[in-house]
Amino acid sequence: MSRRSKVPLARLLSVLDPTLLHPQWLPADAAPDVLDVVIWDVVHEPSVSPGDLVLGVGLPDESSVVDLLGRLGPRRPAGLVVKTGGSSRGQAGGALQEAAARSGVPLVRLTDGASWEQVVVFVRSLLLSASETPERAGATGAVNDLFELAEVVSAVLEAPVTVEDRSSRVLAFSGHKEVDRARSETILGRRVPERFMQVLEARGIFRRLIEGTRPVYIERLSEEMLPRVAVGIHAAHEMLGSIWVAAEVPLSSEQEEWLVDVAKLAAYHFLRLRAEVDVGQQVRGELLAGLLAGGKLSADTADQLGLGAGPSCVVAAMAHPSEPTSAEAALQRLVTSLSVHLAAVRPRSAVARVDGTVYAVISPVAEQDHDGREPASLMEEFVKFADRERLFLIGVGRPVRSATELARSRADADKALSVLGRGLAGGQVARFVDIQLTSLMLRLSAVLQDDEELVLGPIGELDRYDRLHHTSLLETLTAYLDAFGDVAAAAGAVHVHPNTFRYRLRRLAEIGGIDLSGPSARFEAMLLLRLRALGPGGETTTFDGMAPVS
Repeated sequence: MSRRSKVPLARLLSVLDPTLLHPQWLPADAAPDVLDVVIWDVVHEPSVSPGDLVLGVGLPDESSVVDLLGRLGPRRPAGLVVKTGGSSRGQAGGALQEAAARSGVPLVRLTDGASWEQVVVFVRSLLLSASETPERAGATGAVNDLFELAEVVSAVLEAPVTVEDRSSRVLAFSGHKEVDRARSETILGRRVPERFMQVLEARGIFRRLIEGTRPVYIERLSEEMLPRVAVGIHAAHEMLGSIWVAAEVPLSSEQEEWLVDVAKLAAYHFLRLRAEVDVGQQVRGELLAGLLAGGKLSADTADQLGLGAGPSCVVAAMAHPSEPTSAEAALQRLVTSLSVHLAAVRPRSAVARVDGTVYAVISPVAEQDHDGREPASLMEEFVKFADRERLFLIGVGRPVRSATELARSRADADKALSVLGRGLAGGQVARFVDIQLTSLMLRLSAVLQDDEELVLGPIGELDRYDRLHHTSLLETLTAYLDAFGDVAAAAGAVHVHPNTFRYRLRRLAEIGGIDLSGPSARFEAMLLLRLRALGPGGETTTFDGMAPVS
C-alpha cells in the first residue's frame, strides 16, 4: 500500500455509516487521515504507525479495548475499530468513551452483522482510488468488475444476467441473447420498467430480497417477463443491490449455494464502486463549487468536468429525513444515487456536495427548453425510482446558454429548494419558474421582518387589538378577502352568522382604518396578510411530499 495515499477518517465514515461503521468517539479539534489499515493481533502485536486504522479483531470485552486504547495513544493511529461496547447507533459506554478521550484515538464501532473483511476491502479500495491522479479519480474499475461478474454468472448458469442497485437501476449485464421484452427494456432504459416493478413489489419479491440472502425463484409474470432467479447483495444489514438471472427453471441446491457466494463477492465490488464514486465526488466537488460561483474561468472548469458546450441547467437537492441522526447518511445516499442516475441518462453531467446541499449541472439541455421542463422531468424520474422513502427535495433552475451563466441557474435552484423546504410547493421537485412568486414573497417577508415593518399599518393595528382583547378581527379580514367579498361564504368559513360577520367587518374597518371598498386597500391587506403568514409566528409548514400547507 502506498503511504502517500490518504483518506480523511470523517469522509470514510460518511460513506460507511450506517452500512459498516459507526463513530463512537471522535476528537472535536482534529480530522485524522487514514493512511493504511492494520489488523490487531493479540498474540503477534503488529507495527502501528501514525495514520493507521487499527481493526481490533478478537478483543473480547470493554476492558481489553480500554487497555488497547492506552497502548495505541502514543502511536497516533487514525482510529480504532471494535465490535464490543456501545449500541449500533449510540455512543460507546462511559469507560470506553473516557479511555478514547484520554488516548486521543478515534473510536469506531463495526456494525452488527458486518465482517472485518468488508472493512479491509473497502478501506484499501478507497485508499487505492485516492492515490490516483485527478484525471483518473472516479474511474469505473468496480463497474468493469461487475460486468465481468455478470458474464461469469451467465456462463456458469447458461442464462442472461443483470446486476442492479437497490433502486433497480442496471449497473452491469451479460452479453447473453435477449430472452424477453422485460430484459430488453431494462437494459435499454438502464432500469427495470415501472410496470414490472409494480408487479414484483406486489408479489413481495423486493421484500424477500431485502430480508433474506437466499435466491428467490420468480414464476413467469407474463409473456413479457419469463421466470427469473434473483438474489440480494448485502453488506451487514444493508441491501446494496441484486443479481437477476433469466432462468427458466429453479436452480439446483449447488447452483443456489454458488450464487450466494457470488452475491458476497458482488458486495465487495459494490463497496468499491461506492468508494470510487466518493473519490470522484471529492475532486468534482471542488471543481463544481468553483464553477457554480461563476467567473472568468467557468468555461475552463466546465471543460475539466466534461460538461461540454451548449445549454445546461443547475439543480439543487437536499435530504429531509424524519430523524436528524439520519441526515448524514441520507445526504450521502442522495449524492451517490443522483450520481449513478445521471451517469446513466446524462453522462456529461456533474454532481457534487457543497456543504449541506447537493448540486448537479445537467448537460446537455434541449435548445428550446427555456424553463427547465426537461431537467425537472429527469428529477421526477429520479425521485420516483431512487427515493421510495420520499426524503429528497430538488429545486430546478432555468437553463443557461454557457458555463459563465451557471451562477444564475444555481441561484434559481437554491430559491426553488428553499420554497420546497418550507413546504410551500407540492411534490418533491419544483422549477424556479413555477415558484418564482412564492420565492419573491419569502424574500420580501424576510426584508420586512428585518426592518420590523410587518407590525406597521392597519394589519399591525388589528393584530395588536386581537392580542389585547382576544378577538379574531384578522381572521375575519382574511376570510372576507379569501371569499372575494362574499359575506355569506366568508361567514360560513369562520362559522358565524352573516350579521355577526358584518358587525366584525365594521369593527375592523374602524379599528384598522381600512376602507374595504377600495381595490388598493384590499390588495395591500391581502399582501400583508400573506407576508405575515410566511414569517415567524405565521403558518406552520412541514414537508410531507404533498400539497403546501396553508
